[in-house]
Amino acid sequence: MSLQGLRLHQVRKSFGATCIIHDVTLDVRAGESIALIGPNGAGKSTLFNMISGRILPSGGSIELNGESLVGVAPFEIYRKGLSRSFQVSNIFPTMSVSENIRTSVLWSLGYRYSLIRFMERLRDVRERADAVMEEVGLQRRRNVPARELSYAELRSLEIAMAISGDPQVVLLDEPTAGMSRSESEAATCLIRRISQARTLIMVEHDMSVVFGLADRIAVLSGGALIACDTPQRIREDPAVREAYLGDKYAGG
Repeated sequence: MSLQGLRLHQVRKSFGATCIIHDVTLDVRAGESIALIGPNGAGKSTLFNMISGRILPSGGSIELNGESLVGVAPFEIYRKGLSRSFQVSNIFPTMSVSENIRTSVLWSLGYRYSLIRFMERLRDVRERADAVMEEVGLQRRRNVPARELSYAELRSLEIAMAISGDPQVVLLDEPTAGMSRSESEAATCLIRRISQARTLIMVEHDMSVVFGLADRIAVLSGGALIACDTPQRIREDPAVREAYLGDKYAGG
């Protein structure tokens, strides 16, 4: 019986003689929210890049609903139901909010970018983009060029593009980085809303966001998974406090 969800088994990555990821095994159940934390250089982005098909693992397996993702092109992984956002903005700055989302919807519905000029005529693309804008709260900014959005709105647009294909699994890479406290709180509410019917895996350094969203927290240190447990147990784990959290989050 295949596992419904995302499964990593003994995933490894080496660059030359340097091993970056050491035999990471992690089962993410369908509908679960996982936060991936760890110090800089722990291998979090490398692991995200392997899951989303941007780089090949050196060993091990990565499966979505029992189907291998190793060697599958990123756009094909996207169409299989796994999408991700990036630390660095990945949008078209001169295009409007609506146009950015529609370009992302094109691929999810099986169209090609050669149809961009005809997007307005594609009813299914238009309707899906409208639904996504409503979901992330950008409907009032639909005609605004992306370059004129605030930083927080840009991050909302990136999330919108990540969910435009209605994926089962969403990977968010530091979704609240650079935000003020009020912006971070609003982003947390948005992420909670969009992940209600989806599996969420996020890399995040803001521990208030992590503890507020995650069902479980996975901790990478030196390329190895040193813990994966509920937020409360992660708070109490001495190895995690030593590697990353310190005493600030111990015991509550």
